[in-house]
Amino acid sequence: MNDRYDLDELRTLNRLVDEALALDPVSRTTWLDQLTSEYEAFKPRLKAMLDALASDGFDDFLQSMPAVDLGDADADLDADADAAPGALVGAYRLVRPLARGGQGVVWLAERADGLLERAVAIKLPHAHARLPRLAERLAREREILGRLEHPNIARLYDAGVLPSGAPFLAMEFVDGQPIDAYVAAHGLDVPGILRLLVPVADAVAYAHGALVIHRDLKPSNVLVDAAGQPRLLDFGIAALIDADGDALAGLTGDGGRALTLAYASPEQVERRPLGVGTDVYSLGVLAYELLTGRRPYALERESIGALEDAILQQDPQPASRAASTASRRAALAGDLDAILAKALRKAPGERYATVTALADDLRRHLDGRPVLAQPDRWTYRAAKFVRRNRVPVAATAAVTIALAGAGAVVWRQTAATREANRQAAGAEAFISGLLDRANIDASGSTADLLVVDLLERARQDVLDMPTTPAVRVRLLNLVADGLRGFGRTAEFDDTTRRAQELAAALPADDPERLKAGFLRANALEEAGKDADAAAALEAVYPAIAAHADRDPLTFVRALTLRVDVAIIAGRFDDAVRMARELITAAERHFGPTHPETAAAYRALASAVSETHEVEASLATARDALARTLQAHAAAPHHPWVILSRELMARALANAGDLAGAVEETQRVLDLKIAQQGPDSRSIGITTANLAGMRYRLSRLTEALAGVTRALAILDRHLDPDSSDYVNVRNVRAQILIAARQGGLAIEAASRGLAATTKYFGPTHVMPITERATIALGHGYEGRHAEAERLMSGVLADMRATGPPMTGVVLAAARLEALLGHDARAERLFAEAVASDPESARLAAQVQAERAVMQRDANAALPALERALAALQAAYTNETPWHADVRTALARLLVARGRASEALTHAQAAVDLWQPLNPGSPWHAEALRVRDRARAAGGRVATSPATR
Repeated sequence: MNDRYDLDELRTLNRLVDEALALDPVSRTTWLDQLTSEYEAFKPRLKAMLDALASDGFDDFLQSMPAVDLGDADADLDADADAAPGALVGAYRLVRPLARGGQGVVWLAERADGLLERAVAIKLPHAHARLPRLAERLAREREILGRLEHPNIARLYDAGVLPSGAPFLAMEFVDGQPIDAYVAAHGLDVPGILRLLVPVADAVAYAHGALVIHRDLKPSNVLVDAAGQPRLLDFGIAALIDADGDALAGLTGDGGRALTLAYASPEQVERRPLGVGTDVYSLGVLAYELLTGRRPYALERESIGALEDAILQQDPQPASRAASTASRRAALAGDLDAILAKALRKAPGERYATVTALADDLRRHLDGRPVLAQPDRWTYRAAKFVRRNRVPVAATAAVTIALAGAGAVVWRQTAATREANRQAAGAEAFISGLLDRANIDASGSTADLLVVDLLERARQDVLDMPTTPAVRVRLLNLVADGLRGFGRTAEFDDTTRRAQELAAALPADDPERLKAGFLRANALEEAGKDADAAAALEAVYPAIAAHADRDPLTFVRALTLRVDVAIIAGRFDDAVRMARELITAAERHFGPTHPETAAAYRALASAVSETHEVEASLATARDALARTLQAHAAAPHHPWVILSRELMARALANAGDLAGAVEETQRVLDLKIAQQGPDSRSIGITTANLAGMRYRLSRLTEALAGVTRALAILDRHLDPDSSDYVNVRNVRAQILIAARQGGLAIEAASRGLAATTKYFGPTHVMPITERATIALGHGYEGRHAEAERLMSGVLADMRATGPPMTGVVLAAARLEALLGHDARAERLFAEAVASDPESARLAAQVQAERAVMQRDANAALPALERALAALQAAYTNETPWHADVRTALARLLVARGRASEALTHAQAAVDLWQPLNPGSPWHAEALRVRDRARAAGGRVATSPATR
């Protein structure tokens, strides 16, 4: 037999070693010889071990054992070349070792690039732990751990693989003591220990909600800082260090993951499927040790085999008997004995259904209330009632009355307890199902699916689950909250609608009912039903705000939605004011570096961007991006980081850096598609934003293709009259009118006109601009009389409203030029420039329009050349105005015998119109002039750099 064994073989070997060690040295040889044939393959290894013992070579004996990871056992493995003070690990510089284990070394480190001044803990595995496919597993684990943002969980900042092939993990550095050392150093009593354990359990429960099982809970993985706050370490970390199925895991393996056997559950030892009950058991071991000063199992010999047998077969001694002092034994007797016994049951189904249920029982004990772990006896509950409500009693009658009153309360509490058990069982089944699907080692795994696909399946699971409305509302809220960020509008809408319908049966101030109301408003806003969203939000917001301390997360997110609603309604000053209130609330509830606080700064950046204050917009966008990157340092492609980059791109566009904005937005779009698929609502909005930026760069062909694609996506997600949909449709109308596709521009603008008139009123710039687009579109289609009639009404309404609207005046001037009314056109062009004198692009466009209108050939040629130079200075891409000037220039140059120059200009005009508006009068004219230039002998040496 080779040096590696599978799990069953290794258990057999350990059992045989235990039997040999129980014999005196003289009897061991006889025992070995008498082993039956089924153990023949083990004899050579056993003989080597026993010989090593007989020669006092105990170190050699240890070396002869198969490779078994002992978790925290010290190991001298300094051969790792990457680990030395001052060495660079990614962007970090190692300072000094913090801890050493059998798997690797944890180092204190600091950022080497100076971007963030904070200490981090770097975990480097020893050379023996560097296994194939580790980089892939690191990437997967980093994405999982990036979701764990809880005040009692030390966060993962970064992960990677060094050039040498060594993986590393950069974690939050917690300056504290292991929880057992902290308890001993501070002499904590039983209530003090329980108050320390409750937030640990809450953190584990939070991780379960994020579909992560810890699987290695032990004192060294729970540090307590100077403020007395416990922090969980190494969520899923050990899974990064072993390869799937490698025998290195041996006795301590569970699905290829290293663990510490003393805190392992029976299902981990037996390599059975894991669930949330695994962490319930390990927390029970941790609590038992902290409360009694010893671990649950008394072993005759300190050996792996004996410990494994105890975990599988031995019932722990009640904690009250294991404690070392009479006072501690008295404090543990009763409720805590029952709680620990329930947590340490061998069968997962007999333990607490969830870690939350365990934490709640600890809280009940601290509050003097009945615990669920105790048998449901009325005498027990009555005694608890009396203990909690001690009053002086002077006579037996008074005591009798008190007990009678307690009986009524007990009946109600019993019913409530049964209901709590039903809720816990439902939640356990739901979370366990999600964990199984997300666990690559589970038999029913669907881990290759996107998270959003898992959430959609979970939604159906909840709807089919036989449980109470309260449980179903809570779980539907959980699913809806997950769907909220993935742009699956229809599924989000349906989930929130069902949750709100069920929540109507709950009390008016029930937290889950209020959360369901907020999520419903959020879904309506995502669907573009802005008025409905505003009404739904205002219906629940006062109650959410009144209970902000009870559910700060829902409060902060509801306030964020109020900012969004104000932006949509065009109340930008209100939005900025509320965003600043939001930042104050987020910092008060979560602190300055929390992801929700970063989200508040993004809301402010979004609001400020609508005020057109360029410097303020850039500043707030940069601040929001920096805070978001800090809050999500472990997940550089987190959806909120991507959103923050999109805000930064918008600020760049507003500041005039359109090329930079397009580049950044394209990166954002690529990342979103990778995360959400190609057809989510968010993809549609970002595609439209990118199209708008390309339009402003006059990359009209790309812009038109992009905005058409955006509308095809948003058709499936948004109400046709929603503000987002109307805005995108209006962008398409503007691109179409610039491309002189009059018929399609009329259709696009007409579809949005009713909605913008309803939202903003008939005198707002948006409906008046849409009407001007429609009028000009009729002109481009040759319906001149209709175009004149419509534009006359548009100008009259604009002048009755107030100052000139640049876009409207410019559209009117172009129509007059198209109709040959040069004097009118000239006056309107002058008015347009005067309304926006700072715009170089507007000035270049008008200069080109005037040059094309020039009737004197001698004056036209230099005017056209100057206009072309102005356009080339204002734009990096060819535009329809370039094409107009080039066509007019080519016509004049052919007449003057400069055929090659004419051909160059005419070809450039053809190249623009061919993809943008083929078959149009402008394309046809460019083709005619090009043919004339060719016929005159013109040649083009190099094709002009056009789009």
